[in-house]
Amino acid sequence: MRYDPESVSHALRPNIPRDSATADRVAQGDSSFLEITTLEIQELEKLVVEIASLPWLADGDLDRAMEFLQPISEPERSYLSALGHAVKAGNTANSIPLYKKAIFEFNRLLWSTPDATNKMLAVKIHNGLGNCLAALGESRGEGDAIHLLQDAAASYKKALNRLPREAAPLLWAKVCANLGACLHSLGERVTGLEGIRHLKESATISATALTEYNRVENPQEWGDTNQNLGAALLSLGSRAEGEDAYHYITEAKKALEEALNYFDTADNPVKRAQVSMNLGSALCRLGEICDGDEGVIWLQESVAMLNNSIHEFKKDSNPVMWAQSRSCLGNTLSLLGARLGGVEGLAVLEDAVESFKAALTIRTREKTPQQWAMSQMGLGNAYLRIARIEDGAVAAANSLLAIGAYDSVLDSSHENLTHIRDIAVNARLAALKLRMVRNLDR
Repeated sequence: MRYDPESVSHALRPNIPRDSATADRVAQGDSSFLEITTLEIQELEKLVVEIASLPWLADGDLDRAMEFLQPISEPERSYLSALGHAVKAGNTANSIPLYKKAIFEFNRLLWSTPDATNKMLAVKIHNGLGNCLAALGESRGEGDAIHLLQDAAASYKKALNRLPREAAPLLWAKVCANLGACLHSLGERVTGLEGIRHLKESATISATALTEYNRVENPQEWGDTNQNLGAALLSLGSRAEGEDAYHYITEAKKALEEALNYFDTADNPVKRAQVSMNLGSALCRLGEICDGDEGVIWLQESVAMLNNSIHEFKKDSNPVMWAQSRSCLGNTLSLLGARLGGVEGLAVLEDAVESFKAALTIRTREKTPQQWAMSQMGLGNAYLRIARIEDGAVAAANSLLAIGAYDSVLDSSHENLTHIRDIAVNARLAALKLRMVRNLDR
């Protein structure tokens, strides 16, 4: 959700009274106490965001609530109306029709309003369109998501091309931060060199936004952008090897710790849990990279970090994050169990299997094929690691379960699973080799 009252207020610094009754009165049809035509667009933006964020305002009542904008001339009135629908979409479960309505209006404005007429308004329209496209893309299946995120990134870049940094530094930083988050989402969904390119660009543009934000004056934006930077670096570190991987992950850890320092004090437990989950994943990757006791310590710290955050995600209200948190915990437990070995390691690996099974109740082949394949691979790896510790029939059974998990990935023909299928081929060969060396086919 890219629109929220705090981020808009920090970026635009409106002067509308901050009492909560203002938005309520206007939404109920009483705007007589406001001199609408004398208000700056920044002030109106803030009021529109507050109105659209009212929990009691039904989706169908939003158009009526926006009637107070009638004295405003075009195209500002249409822009503010589109902004209201975008904000409401981010605060409701029935978001798709509202996002589509906002996207239609933003696009209509871009066609009907030459940039030269009002360059700053054009920037805000491109940014608003990018926000809607990105949010809609993140709620779709992976094929549609990639196209929507690509369109969102293009819209943000058009905004930046029209906005010199010195003209509106905080708005410029906000567009940079939005672009960074969008490119990270895109990089996560695209494989190979193209995905890495998106992730590197995401890290660069997020770091650029942080040159304008600081924790004292822009605390929420500062925390959010550090989170986006850390997530992009974490994704790069997960795809890299050797010294490159260590560099990316240690930089990701720094950025995520900065973000966590802010969200520890903010009243937003779900956001804090998201940052903690990413930080736990970074610690897991450090544990995977480092040998010996150092690696075990990082993995144990990762488990502690993930366990601190995992209960904030509810399966019914936030299924995507719920599944991701279980898969992240499964990865760490699987690596830790293999390092510990013996009875202690087996117990940890059994917990890893249960974590992956839980994630796969949400991550399905049909809805999220890439995430499904990653959790399926994790499940196969956990079974294979159990087989390496166990003997006899138990080892044989777990090796077959591992092969079955890998085969399910290999059977998928989804175009974005090529690199995962390559990994599955090697993992399956490792399981077959174990069966042959240990004579488990008897």
